[in-house]
Amino acid sequence: MRAQMADGHPNRSELFDLKHDRGGMIDIEFIVQYLVLAHAHRYPQLTGNLGNIALLKG
Repeated sequence: MRAQMADGHPNRSELFDLKHDRGGMIDIEFIVQYLVLAHAHRYPQLTGNLGNIALLKG
């Protein structure tokens, strides 16, 4: 999935793309969603439609 995202949004500049470059916001969102899937069976409050910021605060 990460490779598809990189192919779909190539960075043609020398500057770091905060959203799409490796280590950017997209990677953080993938990590949050992975953690939700891994732990929602023990913490059902993670399954609400909260958004990534609220999930990280929780």
